[in-house]
Amino acid sequence: MKMNSTLDYLAEKHSTLINGYRTLDGKNSESCGLIALEISQRLLEEGKYPHLKSVSDKEYLVPLMFKGNVKWGLHVFCCEHDIVYDPILDKPTHINNYLKLVFGKRLSVRVSANELETILMVNRMQKYSLTSKPTSL
Repeated sequence: MKMNSTLDYLAEKHSTLINGYRTLDGKNSESCGLIALEISQRLLEEGKYPHLKSVSDKEYLVPLMFKGNVKWGLHVFCCEHDIVYDPILDKPTHINNYLKLVFGKRLSVRVSANELETILMVNRMQKYSLTSKPTSL
């Protein structure tokens, strides 16, 4: 079964994050790391080679979208070259714009998983979820 495109997924997921990654009863329902892997899987199916990056700060990260109601110690997101695919924004954006749009400031970014490591993680995720066949280089 073919998945929605990466752009469709971003737009759909963006609309569900409005409650700060929580269900209406206040329980956590989303994980940025798992979302980044889901996006990676879609990009791989589209013939792209994504990797994962993360951002942290001395203080908590406070995404502007949630108006101070959500604070994170770390945030993981998917990139392909210098383009960030994160449903906090409804469409991909260049890494230089991403941090300002999401957090309102420049932060230190690090690579959490290179392209090969990302493929291996997506394959492990697929193995256990039984959603689709593993990806190869």
